Amino acid sequence: MRHLTAIAAILTLSGLQAVMAASTDHCGCNPTPNCAAPLTPTPCDSCGTGIVEGCSQCSAALCGCGVCGTCGVMAGCSVCGQNTCCWDCTYEEGTDIESLTPESQSKMLYEQSQARLHFEVPESAGVWLSDQRMSTPGEKRVFIVPIADRTKQYKYVVKVDVVIRGKKYFRKIALNSVTAGTILNLKVAVPELAEDATPAIDHEVSTVAPGGAPKADG
Repeated sequence: MRHLTAIAAILTLSGLQAVMAASTDHCGCNPTPNCAAPLTPTPCDSCGTGIVEGCSQCSAALCGCGVCGTCGVMAGCSVCGQNTCCWDCTYEEGTDIESLTPESQSKMLYEQSQARLHFEVPESAGVWLSDQRMSTPGEKRVFIVPIADRTKQYKYVVKVDVVIRGKKYFRKIALNSVTAGTILNLKVAVPELAEDATPAIDHEVSTVAPGGAPKADG
């Protein structure tokens, strides 16, 4: 038994050395736009980078896309979901998560002399912004408004039309102090009322980012 174990260890070591010693000039799995897996994957480093990748299934030191094809496990792309042997078939840089913060979004809007208004209204509601009827449907609507002068603040008047008990009602809401970089949330709701109660339209305005010139770092 010890003799067989020793032979197995020697064979395993020899195989690993052969894998590590394989040529890195061409690994047979160069990335392609459609993430095609190589037909004959070759043990090597990651396509000549000098970094040896190990297959998560069999631990073989094989190159990039060749890993999955060699051990028989075909991984699905995490972006498009296709059953191709790569993590990302787009080869795009992606989105920096920090760019999604309110501060980053406000800075971008400021630089573009814009403000952003987020509306949450009844799905069938009509929305007017500065006497102009908006055509965007749905419960959640986003509007980008231009700011003529980044040093000034502006006032936008929003009119929301709703139908209550078969009749149309509206409410005008003033959005004050809108400047370049401002991000506002406006929530409009029609509360449930008794049959003889007076119709009502509730609203709430919250500031995500006040806008204005971004503060200098440090």
